[in-house]
Amino acid sequence: MYLCLQNNGYVGDCLPKGGVGSMFRVLYEVKTFLGDRDRQGNLTPKLEGLLKYDTQLQISYYDAFPLPLEAASMTGEELELLLNTVSGLFDAVVADMDSLFSPLLRAILPLSDRVVLVSNGTQGINCRLAQMVNAFSLLDESDDLRMLAKTHVLYTRFGSQARQAQLPRSVPVLGTIDNFSGSDTRGIVAELAKRPVFRPLLDR
Repeated sequence: MYLCLQNNGYVGDCLPKGGVGSMFRVLYEVKTFLGDRDRQGNLTPKLEGLLKYDTQLQISYYDAFPLPLEAASMTGEELELLLNTVSGLFDAVVADMDSLFSPLLRAILPLSDRVVLVSNGTQGINCRLAQMVNAFSLLDESDDLRMLAKTHVLYTRFGSQARQAQLPRSVPVLGTIDNFSGSDTRGIVAELAKRPVFRPLLDR
């Protein structure tokens, strides 16, 4: 399952949009569930009913939040409930988040089996990558989260001017993906699914 949690998330170029299965409706159901503890019922069938499925890519998903303010309203408690609920329906849930350290990111880190930091190899993004690795290192020291042990780096849209980052700690690199400028997004995703670069993430 693909779960878009970005403030300005967009799945339209890759996954079909439409219907009621957006993160706005999902978050409404989660908030309602937490706000009415005497009449909670079962959240799973409601979230399952909002799921969308792409037969070509074989991915289940919800549409992204329509507005950044809606995404920003999600709390750590709501995210944890959402992940715990949908994880019971799938072998793997991929949460796509902004590359900024936030309370929401802090809440999801202990729940994650794998963390992939993505960079396009440019100086600015590599600097953010190094800052995130440093933050993970500090979390390991203060909270014993073992973040670095489950973190990988992936370089995507890698062009001739790109370079791998100089990181403050050793983090395994999954590999690099060349820039597919001008290519069809769905075709790119279908092609990437065949690449061996993601296999280390499947190791338990």
